Amino acid sequence: MRFFYTLLSAVLGAGGLFVIIIYGASELGGEVVTLVKQTSAGDYSNVRVWIVDRDDYAWIEHGEQGDFWLEQLVEQPQLQLVRRGQTSRYTAVMDTASHDLYHQLRAEKYALANTVIQWMTQNSREACTGIPVRLMPLP
Repeated sequence: MRFFYTLLSAVLGAGGLFVIIIYGASELGGEVVTLVKQTSAGDYSNVRVWIVDRDDYAWIEHGEQGDFWLEQLVEQPQLQLVRRGQTSRYTAVMDTASHDLYHQLRAEKYALANTVIQWMTQNSREACTGIPVRLMPLP
């Protein structure tokens, strides 16, 4: 019985350590913004995501093909982000052509945190199925 409890403690401890490392890298590894997205039920949820910038555009990546909020951008391309405590509205479009650019900018901006997340989740740039969303500020 002692072996069982030791094994159980090791598994739970490893799982807890995994969660702590992922959370720490994602939340403390650089700038995190809050995406306010609509759900299929019609309400809104807040999701914390990384953001990258180049020139007059910004990109986030959250979700895959078929996700409701991404498909909704075709009909309603406006969304809100909370960045540095300020809520801003953007015109947003799915931008699959920028997948490599998004990952390049993310690697540059988030450096070690990006590497840790990719290593811990075994999700390389090549295996990533996320869709970058290009953001253009609204006046």
